[in-house]
Amino acid sequence: MTIGEYALIGSGAVVNRNVKPFALMVGVPAKQIGWVSLAGNTLQFDSQNQAIDSFDGTQYVLEDRDQVQFCYTLPK
Repeated sequence: MTIGEYALIGSGAVVNRNVKPFALMVGVPAKQIGWVSLAGNTLQFDSQNQAIDSFDGTQYVLEDRDQVQFCYTLPK
């Protein structure tokens, strides 16, 4: 079993399969309910499958509704 980098597993969740990078997992057994940023904030994707974490300006792209790709940090 593999837990992807930056994945966030909820307290008490029971993971019984591979977890994708940046996935937000909860429950028994654990299931994915969303995506999180490098800072651990929930990501909300727009109609173009892009999300920006307002905390640190990092940008993400949802590829094939199955994989999140970290793109870059926006200048402040």
